[in-house]
Amino acid sequence: MAAAPLWHGLRRFWRDESGSAILEAMMFIPLLAAAWVGVFVFWDGFSSKAALQRATHAAADMLAREMVPVDTTTLAGLDAGMELVVPGRFNVTSRFTAFRRTGPNDADVAVVWSHSPGALLPAMTDAQLQSRAATLPALTVGSHALIVDTTMNYAAPMNIPLVTYTVPSSFSDWVVLRPYYVAKLCQAGVAC
Repeated sequence: MAAAPLWHGLRRFWRDESGSAILEAMMFIPLLAAAWVGVFVFWDGFSSKAALQRATHAAADMLAREMVPVDTTTLAGLDAGMELVVPGRFNVTSRFTAFRRTGPNDADVAVVWSHSPGALLPAMTDAQLQSRAATLPALTVGSHALIVDTTMNYAAPMNIPLVTYTVPSSFSDWVVLRPYYVAKLCQAGVAC
């Protein structure tokens, strides 16, 4: 006989839905917050990479428009201009290189001059340039072109363990352009 009231009490407890919304919210709000933070961090990484690409393309375009030999001050100014395009918490490292096609094969390329403001990147060598030869545009023999290389170390705005495994810690980009108004762009003080 005592089992019947206990059974009815348990039935009433299982049917009672008061407080269910609070319990469900307590279960799902942390999941929604984690998803929101994850989306924010991935968006930040994507927008930072896009900013680096815009900065690289803008610097390459400005360099390709030069009509007189560039000096180290001009190249440092291009580097400083890129710093204005990317988010303030990142530092952009750049290298500007001029090269020429020396023969009909992909690997027939040679560095004319290479400079990194602040010497943060080593000057590009012929071997490094030839390792990229398959990805360079097909130029006629004797033609000159410019390469702007950039790298940026990336740190997520929040320290989340999963992000360190899925978002790279650095981004890099490079652009190849031919000088617009002159046949070759020289660096002041370097034989061209």
